[in-house]
Amino acid sequence: MATGTLTATPSRSTPARPRPIITIVYYVVLVALLAVIITNNLGRLLPHRLAAHVAGDSEGYLLAVLLPIWIDVVRPRLARRRSQWTVTALAAAAMLVIFLVLYLGTDIYGKIRTLNETFFALIFLIPFIQFVRRPSVRTGLATGVAALVVAAVLEATPIGGFLTALAEGIVMLVIAPFLFDATDRGILTADRQSPWGRRIIGLVLLIVLPVAFILGRDLHSSFAPVRLISGYGVRAQEAFVGMLLIALLHAVRSAVSARSHDTAA
Repeated sequence: MATGTLTATPSRSTPARPRPIITIVYYVVLVALLAVIITNNLGRLLPHRLAAHVAGDSEGYLLAVLLPIWIDVVRPRLARRRSQWTVTALAAAAMLVIFLVLYLGTDIYGKIRTLNETFFALIFLIPFIQFVRRPSVRTGLATGVAALVVAAVLEATPIGGFLTALAEGIVMLVIAPFLFDATDRGILTADRQSPWGRRIIGLVLLIVLPVAFILGRDLHSSFAPVRLISGYGVRAQEAFVGMLLIALLHAVRSAVSARSHDTAA
């Protein structure tokens, strides 16, 4: 179990590690929640309507478990090793196999099959985050915008239906450059922490945007682009939940590390 900060670039300026209880509680809660959802027992613990809403974000919870594990445990151990990209490629290939099995397996239990979107995103996210040298903030923003434009353009092509079915995974890929290389760079590079103001903006956007999409859908706008974007955004709510949990984990760890450092000083 990982106990350090979400980082992969050891450095003399890396902050002190926060208390491992934060990490332990984070993973235990999310894994337990996923287990309860998959076994269809969440309705026994929560009111039916709330349980259905919480269970609907299972793809996000899975992302919030698997991606930090790679960042915490695997990435730092592979960084700058000769086997780095071989292992990374094998991991991405494993994600592809799992995705295809879940996506094409018509007789697979529904609550497990629906997790295919997360594995689709991990095919690309694992290699993306493995790069030790991260791009500049401007490049991160440009990459995010480019990913958004490509997704929008492809949505209007014959493969648009396929992309709509994978909306959660597509939006995970769009959010990643914004989060990891623009608003919260410290998740991947501990000695290059983003200013708290920028990180708070990122957190707020991850909360506000899904709400805006829901409002846009409920307004029944006659403006086609609003309907399209809102509908797609609502489908991809799990992506925002997963990335928000990852950002919150790092924010809490950073705050605890800073407080421990100040106390020790």
